[in-house]
Amino acid sequence: MACIYGDIMKIDTTGASEVTAKQDKLTVKGVEASKKLAEHDLARMEKYKSIITKS
Repeated sequence: MACIYGDIMKIDTTGASEVTAKQDKLTVKGVEASKKLAEHDLARMEKYKSIITKS
């Protein structure tokens, strides 16, 4: 079934901007920064895992 919004796989992704990356004190931008930000978010969310999975 086709989505009314189009094919998400056809969207050109550029990754995190320099401004966004600097929020986590990163010196990279783009897709590399997005990957690092996701790693940081995962580590930060780990402390909430048991609370989330209990609900």
